[in-house]
Amino acid sequence: PVSANIYLLGHSMGCWFATDLASHFPVKGVILASAGTTIAETFGQEWFPLNLVIRFGSDDDVAQLDSVRDAASIHAPTIVFSSDGDDVIPRAQTQRVFDSLPADTRKKFIVLSGVSHVTYLDKNRMWSAVGKFFNLPNRR
Repeated sequence: PVSANIYLLGHSMGCWFATDLASHFPVKGVILASAGTTIAETFGQEWFPLNLVIRFGSDDDVAQLDSVRDAASIHAPTIVFSSDGDDVIPRAQTQRVFDSLPADTRKKFIVLSGVSHVTYLDKNRMWSAVGKFFNLPNRR
């Protein structure tokens, strides 16, 4: 059995896997940073520098990764981060993932300022917000 004491963290492509797992198994909370909607929409953007879909396998496999669909089944508290400095995943996609969370799910959307796509996880602002949202002890 899966423990309900697990927090899932997804960043960028990891958000597809975190939302998929959280939609099927009980978890204590979900943390998403720079969540794309679907593989096709995210990697189909003209601005995306490299088509990474070839690394995931068949089209049928990648078609299953849909954070908007999966987020609609998440009932664990969920905090979602975007940034005005993210040049890979548009804020509108991350907002759509957030908006698809059920109305009865405790959730929060935060837009960080000046955070690039690759620097979400090393920002104290993000971790401070996670700690407050989940009421975690400060371990400094």
